Amino acid sequence: MADMIILKIKDRKYGMRKMPPIKGAAFGIKVSSALSKMLATPGATNALVDLQKRFRSMTDSEKDVQNAEISGEQATTLGQVIIQLLAQIDPDTVNAIFREAFSWEVYCENRRLSDDVQFEEHFSQYPGDLYPVAIWATYNHVKDFFTGLGDGMKAFMPNSESNQNAQA
Repeated sequence: MADMIILKIKDRKYGMRKMPPIKGAAFGIKVSSALSKMLATPGATNALVDLQKRFRSMTDSEKDVQNAEISGEQATTLGQVIIQLLAQIDPDTVNAIFREAFSWEVYCENRRLSDDVQFEEHFSQYPGDLYPVAIWATYNHVKDFFTGLGDGMKAFMPNSESNQNAQA
């Protein structure tokens, strides 16, 4: 698990490796489509801001967000906000997104959660971990495609400042 992104929930240590870029980019489109529908519903933006504030208050830096240890009480509070947000998305869409997030290199200790039998055994024992781990895996698979998007878009726009500087 040395080269993995880690999430700890109580005594359980989850690890994952990101999808390869071509798979992650396509997955990112599916996730952003679902999120755009969710964000169009009343109150979703406020719930998302609340979720972000609560999660950031648990950590000191962006690096710590990736390797956060979440207490049971924090997980319950986050879970309530997450469930409120997930209720805004079609259940079949949520299921498809989560299954795809788990399909690539997600583990708990030595259990590969993309294996259906290991997935069922693990989350039957720890059902409260399912949504937090699914959201964490989804986020980590797609986040890199959106964080630098603004600079990439500016680079190919005909009137962008960066293109004018490059042509000079």
